[in-house]
Amino acid sequence: MLFCQQLDVNEIPALINYVFHIAPYGLWRKRFSILHEHEKHNPLLSEYFDTEFSLERVFEAVQRYRKATGRYPAVDEINYELYSFLALFKLVHKRITETGRSKLQSSIRDGLQDNKGLGPLATELRTSSQLMRQGFEVEFTDLEGSERYDLLASKGEIEIEIDCKAPSGDVGRRIHKRRFRAFANEPYAVTSEVYRVWQRAPRPRNDTG
Repeated sequence: MLFCQQLDVNEIPALINYVFHIAPYGLWRKRFSILHEHEKHNPLLSEYFDTEFSLERVFEAVQRYRKATGRYPAVDEINYELYSFLALFKLVHKRITETGRSKLQSSIRDGLQDNKGLGPLATELRTSSQLMRQGFEVEFTDLEGSERYDLLASKGEIEIEIDCKAPSGDVGRRIHKRRFRAFANEPYAVTSEVYRVWQRAPRPRNDTG
């Protein structure tokens, strides 16, 4: 598989509609709601979610923009990764077999419902994109069920078997960032409440005569 990867900005609405046929907007909306619910109970998770689930976060912002303006925002440095991910998803989905399409559909739907997010799928698509830019033919061997590794890249007499891994920001950390924020939120909640009580408490009058 080797295809042109240019994205026409005029095709963004059709692109997003295509993705919604595979992963309905209800799944995305539920994902946004779950992240916000976690943030409500632990404000320290906001920055973590912005990093670990950046595609979902940007997609939510894109949908807010469309709701407010009636159109999707143009490609910029903030939403480029999102549009690139969606475009690659569509290009691959249209070119693989029914078996591959079914697994790809499961990958994006599962990513919207578990703690891994869309990172692993995005890494696989991004890796395939970079290989194609270097002139490699790419087979999605894991999606197609033909091999246990993710991709087979070939060019001339060269064949490379590739397994894609998407390390989180917790690699090398003895305490994972999400767990640390869960722990830190307990004293944060207590001190925040103490501060709110102190603010509401009556102040002694300073009568100087």
